[in-house]
Amino acid sequence: MMTFDVLYMRNRFYILFILCFFTLVTACATTDVEDYVDYFYANFDDAGNKGFTYILSVKGAQQTQEGKRNIALIEERKQQSSTRRKSSNPEDSNVPISFRMEEEAFARLDSIITKQNYCSGEVEYIKKEYTWLRYTITGICK
Repeated sequence: MMTFDVLYMRNRFYILFILCFFTLVTACATTDVEDYVDYFYANFDDAGNKGFTYILSVKGAQQTQEGKRNIALIEERKQQSSTRRKSSNPEDSNVPISFRMEEEAFARLDSIITKQNYCSGEVEYIKKEYTWLRYTITGICK
């Protein structure tokens, strides 16, 4: 019958490898990653009204096969980060990414318009569109 010391001495490299592997996996899973990239474009329409286009897209997602293969990884990270953040609504993890992106896009756009003091009055949204991992908002200032 083998004792613990004998087993440990024979398998210490395996044990060390397993401990390092799980430490690395845990560290990577808990690293916060910026999920979105946003762009704000100012313009004027034909009538001379101030306008804008705001685009929010998932960071690193391109409309290539590589990006499409990574969508499962992106969704998995979203679910992991939402479980780490004590969500007030447990149903949030079941919400499609298009709705989550819509909420995030409007929140960020409102922040940009306020910080830059871009629109002094009302904002009229002309076009709101979701395409593959990208949400676009076009509007004018009234």
